[in-house]
Amino acid sequence: MKKILFAFVSLLVAAGVQAQKTHPDISSVLVKATVDPSTVKGPIKPMNAVNNGPNPEDDPQQMEDFRILNIPFCRTHDSTVDDYYGYHLVDISDIFPDFSKDPDKESSYDFRETDAFIKTLLDSGAKVMYRLGQSIETHQEAKYNIYPPKDYKKWARICEHVIMHYNEGWADGFHYDIRYWEMWNEADLDQDSGRWKTDPRTWGGPLEEFFKFYEVAAKHLKKRFPDLKIGGPSFCRILHDKTYLYFPEFFKYMHAHNVPIDFISWHKYDVEPSLYVKEAYMLREWMKEYGYEDAELFLTEWNYWQLKKRGAESSYEYYNFETRLNIKGAAFVGAVMCAMQDAPVDMLMYYDFRVNVDSFCGFYDPQTRKHMPTYYVFYAWNKLRGNQCECTLEGGEGDIYAMAAVKDGKTTLMLTRYNGDNNACNIATVNISVKGYNPGEMVYCHLTDDRHNYTEIPLFPAEDGTVSVKLCNNSIALIEFPCASQKYLSYEQFGAKGDGVTDDLPAIIATHAAANEKGLPVKAADGKTYYIGNTAGTAVIRTDVDFGTAKFIIDDSRVSLEDRENYIFRVESSLEPIAIDGIGSLKREQTNIGKSLPGRCLVEVVNDNRKVYIRLGANQNSGVSQKEFFIVDGDGNIEPSSSLIWDYDEITRMTAHPIDDKPLTIKGGIFTTIANQAPSKYTYFGRGIAVERSNVRIEGISHYIEGELDHGAPYDGFLSLDTAADIVVSDCLFTAHKTYRTIGSAGVGVSMGTYDISAHGCVAVKWENCTQTTDINDTHYWGIFVSNFCKALTLDHCILSRFDAHQGVRNVTLTGCEFGHTGVNVVGYGTLLLDGCTVRRKSLITLREDYGSSWEGEVIVRNCKLIVPERVKNVSILRGSNAGEHDFGYACYLPEIIDIENLVIDDSRVSEKDYQGPMVLGKFKRNYGKGVINIRNVEVASGKPLEISQEPKKFSDYTVTISR
Repeated sequence: MKKILFAFVSLLVAAGVQAQKTHPDISSVLVKATVDPSTVKGPIKPMNAVNNGPNPEDDPQQMEDFRILNIPFCRTHDSTVDDYYGYHLVDISDIFPDFSKDPDKESSYDFRETDAFIKTLLDSGAKVMYRLGQSIETHQEAKYNIYPPKDYKKWARICEHVIMHYNEGWADGFHYDIRYWEMWNEADLDQDSGRWKTDPRTWGGPLEEFFKFYEVAAKHLKKRFPDLKIGGPSFCRILHDKTYLYFPEFFKYMHAHNVPIDFISWHKYDVEPSLYVKEAYMLREWMKEYGYEDAELFLTEWNYWQLKKRGAESSYEYYNFETRLNIKGAAFVGAVMCAMQDAPVDMLMYYDFRVNVDSFCGFYDPQTRKHMPTYYVFYAWNKLRGNQCECTLEGGEGDIYAMAAVKDGKTTLMLTRYNGDNNACNIATVNISVKGYNPGEMVYCHLTDDRHNYTEIPLFPAEDGTVSVKLCNNSIALIEFPCASQKYLSYEQFGAKGDGVTDDLPAIIATHAAANEKGLPVKAADGKTYYIGNTAGTAVIRTDVDFGTAKFIIDDSRVSLEDRENYIFRVESSLEPIAIDGIGSLKREQTNIGKSLPGRCLVEVVNDNRKVYIRLGANQNSGVSQKEFFIVDGDGNIEPSSSLIWDYDEITRMTAHPIDDKPLTIKGGIFTTIANQAPSKYTYFGRGIAVERSNVRIEGISHYIEGELDHGAPYDGFLSLDTAADIVVSDCLFTAHKTYRTIGSAGVGVSMGTYDISAHGCVAVKWENCTQTTDINDTHYWGIFVSNFCKALTLDHCILSRFDAHQGVRNVTLTGCEFGHTGVNVVGYGTLLLDGCTVRRKSLITLREDYGSSWEGEVIVRNCKLIVPERVKNVSILRGSNAGEHDFGYACYLPEIIDIENLVIDDSRVSEKDYQGPMVLGKFKRNYGKGVINIRNVEVASGKPLEISQEPKKFSDYTVTISR
């Protein structure tokens, strides 16, 4: 049965190939096409936009056809030509028929027919590009509306109200959110011939007047609608007789007068696809030269147009009309669309979709309304939706154009063979190789030529996995390949440029959204530079990410204070938090919460009616709600490493954050922050990576800072961990920020803290082999690390300027680390262990005075070294101060156990004459602790003895043992 089926299908294929032959015994050329779905170049562009749209009243099928084609945009130009939609719409002269009227009054406007027209376009599924201006006046004896407006500013105000009507609901209007507004049309059409003086068609004045007109209107509309896209000028000529015409002058004038332009539009009618590409590059060069490189570039009118070379004008008009309807015109359309995909243009808008307008429509036979070949070209382009992937052609005669795209596990290839020579008749055999294609699966080709209209033809792979299709002159083939499942997504698949200039954040956000939906990892392109400017938004990460060697420039120099807290990346779980109800109280060291949970969770408990960490000093405050974080298993058991530190007599809220079973990994990436230039106030920026998911490993990221001034707002961490457990940060490089001054809440000047690493509400977090780019001893830079409400923190072999626990930590382990000028600063509970660490400060450990210099538990020091700076008077192992006169919201303690073994105190640099030697406890104003102090083998470089305190009687409640 299989053999019979194969033979039958082979006959179909042979029949299809034979049908392509227009002449017997003709020659053949060989072409090799190689498609690589894994090499993504960016999204398929909207090369399939059109001017105007369907007329469902004239032909209801047109609306359905239009929706099937998935046309992205309709441009509203020449909409009044003939009676397709009506005579009184779109043009300013039709909407505002009496220019002497008041532009602020609704009664001056007639929106009726335009309202119906715009609704039709939007109902078709397309978006609208609205052309502000006038339709062409070609054949009229008298000209009416294409002369320069008498009052440019008034004309702009009229346009303002048109936009208000369609976007803001003015004058019983709408909220359509039409984004693109193009000003005028082809003002340059008759300039080179001087015809504008005697028989103008589009602008009845000199072009210099158009420049002034455009300036006034663009400035007014952009100021009124800063979020909309205002552009133009829709010139129709770039070259004439090898001479550049009016675009350079246009750009020069607009640049000199600071005219905003969001998009550049132009028109071209020709028969050679390469000339379209050439003009796109020319325009881009001018845009770059005159400072408009960020503007979009649209070809808002184009079609097949054979220039007159012989014969009467009417014969060429007929030839153009005939060609637009046949396969040659369709092949031309496909060739231009493919060629312009790789050109620096953002959208093409075919002129025109209307059936009965000046014979420019290649979609339908004007008499029978039958689909013509160009319809199938647009249908094929719609099938290319997705992301362009690499496709190379070898051999042939240069008349084949290829475009390949990948989406949802399918690779689609569009081949267009276009040749302007009507006598060409050879066959091109295209052998196609697609990486990842399973040769065992059927491949289908949809062929359009002079015998076929999108006819389906099955193709079978050869032994080497390739498939072949034969193309006669002027033909289009769309071939769909099932391919291997995607292994990852890239930013380029969603439009990222990676050129260090284009703001790639929207593409980055879209990539991670798709990755989260599909459960695929994301991989950045090695060597690319992704620029992130002032676009608001955050990329949500729920799958593994490999940033590789890609660079990310985060430009905060223009980010507003309103957008300052938009993290670039936020790592989050797909598991929703769970509100825990029915628990009225919890007790310190309680081992079970009395409720079961779906699995292991990080639990946050809060009592908003009690304030703790009531800060003392220049940044004094009224405290924060009593809260803490701990890990609970499915049976409600509290893990001992995160056990409760307080009694909760009242609970206002309690939330369980499920801990993912599967780890998530983020690795690589070279990030550079261009620092903000905001005032030095406590308006913290968060513009890095926020981790709000448990069970995450972060490896090998690097962060640099550039452009810091003598002022700036602080950062709360490029890497910010928040409400997360079981985190490992490994082999990462960070950078400290400059120290700034500001006025604290007490009204006095303070040094302002700004961080590159932070953790809040985290349990079981480990940093290993992390370091920083800036000198850890440079006092011009603030300390790099801060934490609040954390438990079970570990730093292993890290070199950082600072470790700091502001609002409490339970259990800290520091092993093999080196800390710089701001040292180790803590308040908290449990065990504080320093093993094999070096601290370059006057105190090995500082108990923060602004939070009561409290440590309830034990401090263990093993095999450490304290390197003391030169100009200090007091050196201590444990330093703090608490006069007992401030209510911090909790009882304060000194460690119950202080156990020190093998400590070197290098105080050889101390030059102060009144230096008396190191102390175990320094500066404390009173004793609020008791317990034991065990000291073994402490070596002091200066030879001065190690004392307990300058006032040892304050610590008489401790049992002290010192031995060597």
